[in-house]
This record gives sequence, C-alpha cells and structure tokens, in this order.
Amino acid sequence: MLAKACATESKANFIFGKISDLLKSEVGESEKQISKIFQRAKLCAPCILFFDEFQAMFGDKETVGRNTRKMIFQFIFELNQIEEDSGVIVLAATNAPWLIDESLLSTRIIDRHIYVGLPEKPARKIMFQKMLQKMPITITNEQLEFLSEKSSGFTGADVKNVCQLAGMEALTRESTDLNFDDIKCVLSKYLPSTSQLMLEEFEKWRKRML
Repeated sequence: MLAKACATESKANFIFGKISDLLKSEVGESEKQISKIFQRAKLCAPCILFFDEFQAMFGDKETVGRNTRKMIFQFIFELNQIEEDSGVIVLAATNAPWLIDESLLSTRIIDRHIYVGLPEKPARKIMFQKMLQKMPITITNEQLEFLSEKSSGFTGADVKNVCQLAGMEALTRESTDLNFDDIKCVLSKYLPSTSQLMLEEFEKWRKRML
C-alpha cells in the first residue's frame, strides 16, 4: 500500500514484481524474468518497481541454492544498470530482513532502509473503521475502541483479515448482515502475523547492521 501510494503521489507508473512471476524452475528462467521486469520498468518510466516478500526471492547466498545465487547476481547487475536520471525507483518490502543476503542491503545496492513499525492503537482504530465502512454493518465509536484495544500487535493486513473472516462468519449464519459478535468471535481466535520472536529477530538484525 505504501509503495502504491508513493507511485500515486509522484504520478509514476507502478510495477509489482511478484514471486510467482520471478521464481521459475527452469534453469536460467528466473534471471531472464528479472531482466525483463527491469526492462519493462525502464520503458514505463517514470516508474516504481516494487518487490514484496523480498527475503523469499533473495535469501542469504551462503545458505541458498545455486539458482538463488544467480538471481541475486542478476538483480544486482540490473540495479547497477539503472541510471540516476532514468526515472526508475526500486522499492522492496520484507518482514524478515535478517533472511536477505547482506550484499543486497549494502548502501551501494539498496541505499535506504526504512522501518515501518506495527500500527499503534489510534491507527488500528482508523483501519477498522475504513474496512468496516465498506461492509454491511453499523459500527459505533465504542466498538471501534474495543477492536483497537484488543488488536495489539496487528498489522494492517491482520485488521483486513479479521474483517474478511468476520464476513465469512456471517455467511455461515446465512446472513447478509454482519454483526459485532461476528467480529468479536474472529478476533478472540485470531493470532497476529507478527510474533514476538520475529520482533526479537529484527532487533538482533538491526543492532548487527548499525
């Protein structure tokens, strides 16, 4: 969402580098796909080229297989081919930076590292409000306060999932309307996608990179 917002604000085209499009089983195909997506970005400039789940594509080359190492080298090569005035900006997102090959995190390769923390209570309240106003339910301010209070540690994606699962809960009752009990039921069983272990691993990685 942040990457798309950057593209919108800068009036640039947006290209999403999906894992499924880049990871190929045939030898040499993944490198070709990386080259193609960079070429496409250059043709669409001004453009933001975005890679999600970056760690899944470019893990530590000391522990991954030969194909992934080739992908890392191809990615670095393509980045080095981008001129400063080309109009192409490359963004990548991960929730596990410690799994990414450190050569890619060099300031010579990816030169800005921005930590986007978990949303705090006021932000979670707004997220629930935005999601639920699109659904067949009338929600009160007190109920939104309850949801934001009980969703500590949630990401924006977690908030979205809870609302969608609550919609499924309503369907199991064969109802077209969503009620607050549906949301509370889902929330009581939902585990946030960001665990304490992940936060601890991130802190270790951050200290190592300082």
